[in-house]
Amino acid sequence: MSLVSKARFGLSWLLALALFQLPLAGAEQFASPILSDQTRVGQFQRSTLNTGSALGQTVLYGRLSNATQADLAVFQIREDNVRYMSLYRQIEGQFEETAFVQHKVPKDVIFVDMGRWQGRDVLMFFTATNGIRFDPVTGRSQTLVTYASIYNTVADKELPTFDVMRDLNDDGFDDFIVPGFEGYQVSIQQVDGGFTKPVLMRAPPIMEISYNNHPWYKARKIYHTDMNGDGQRDLAFWLEQDFIVYLQRDGLFDSQGLPFSTEVQIDAEGYEGISMRMGGEDQSNVVKKALFQLRDLDGDHYAELVTLAVKSEGVFKKQTTYAFYNGLASETALATYSMVPDSVIESPGIQFNMEEQDLNNDGQIDIIVSSVELGVGKIVRALLTGSIRIDLGFYQMRNGRYPLKPNVVRNIKATFSLSTGDVFFPSVLMADVSGDGLADLLVQDGNDGLLIYPGIASERLFSKDAIEVKAPMPTQPERIQVADLNADGKQDLIVRLEVKGEPFQVLVLMAR
Repeated sequence: MSLVSKARFGLSWLLALALFQLPLAGAEQFASPILSDQTRVGQFQRSTLNTGSALGQTVLYGRLSNATQADLAVFQIREDNVRYMSLYRQIEGQFEETAFVQHKVPKDVIFVDMGRWQGRDVLMFFTATNGIRFDPVTGRSQTLVTYASIYNTVADKELPTFDVMRDLNDDGFDDFIVPGFEGYQVSIQQVDGGFTKPVLMRAPPIMEISYNNHPWYKARKIYHTDMNGDGQRDLAFWLEQDFIVYLQRDGLFDSQGLPFSTEVQIDAEGYEGISMRMGGEDQSNVVKKALFQLRDLDGDHYAELVTLAVKSEGVFKKQTTYAFYNGLASETALATYSMVPDSVIESPGIQFNMEEQDLNNDGQIDIIVSSVELGVGKIVRALLTGSIRIDLGFYQMRNGRYPLKPNVVRNIKATFSLSTGDVFFPSVLMADVSGDGLADLLVQDGNDGLLIYPGIASERLFSKDAIEVKAPMPTQPERIQVADLNADGKQDLIVRLEVKGEPFQVLVLMAR
């Protein structure tokens, strides 16, 4: 799980805005070296796949040719805009250097996904109207679902992946939830592999007008969580003023949504909502509060409501606050929330990202917050040194509450060049690479190393001493994926090495 996010809080935040959009910039001076051998690397077994020159690359993993060991499906867009999918097999912890099979991807495929169908992993191609199961071993295709989607145009130079095939009712079978112009179409997978008649959940997409007066659409965020305390996860959407909730009943979802409101003030949704509403305002005395999350964090079958508030007393004087409102049972079918938060996490400056993960495997979700302090002195220092310090604060939930101060704080450093605009942000991940049930902290160390701080069962969460692993690292954080590729209980790393002007590679680090 990457701890890096693209934060957009308004153009007037100057250097902070430039630094928080780190994943958008590529830094050639931090390019990873190209290696082709397969050797043991620290606690990992390394496989390097030479995937060749391309304009863009997407990697999915799944057990397509083997029931226990995952394959890698590598999608590439070549110079002639022809798209290819190559399947690389795993044999006893090593990936073969040569693709097992290769196929051209049809021109009308807009995005891809990996899912579970009839008890096995399947590769899915999605067009504007059809979800198609494609078997790369046999080359056969089968349409599993039809729909009307907001995605109607093939992307240029990339083949994105969207999580539209997922297990919505926790029965072990993946279902479809596809955004259309009226809302989401939900089809539930049955035991025989068929799908139920689609249910339309009326949550129309958000429409915005681009700089050249063209409309564009963004699907509403899905809140997949238990809203009525019955142990079944429901589907909820925020519609500017109130929520609409579609309850799950015995594995199926209601076709009629329940309106749901709360007395908690909400001005917008997510980081982007705050940015849009603060971008053109006088920021001398402004407070905005956005809906950030709706999720059961304490395990009591009622979703917690999480808001992000930004208090502005000027361009460089900001204070951000995450507030957590615990879900409570009510006389109605849905949870209720007090106007006073049960936990608060705040800091001077900007908390620009929050991640949720059970770090110590106690059934309660812990919080990791990324933050940076603003101020004229800090901005000047950043300009002089070409770097800025990012604080990672780790907050452990205890008895349904988060502490005021983090249990642990770790610092990382982002570097940038004002002359070229290149930015380097180290990858930061939480992954259990030892298989002991505790999350380990992984921090990128330059362009050729990774520091692993093992998780420990104490308030400190991680060992003070790091294990150093030498391996090529990517220039952008989103190019590392975490997955258990051989079902041994240890999480492995998939690293996309994509250097402009050089053949692309995929590096696989299998935890040992």
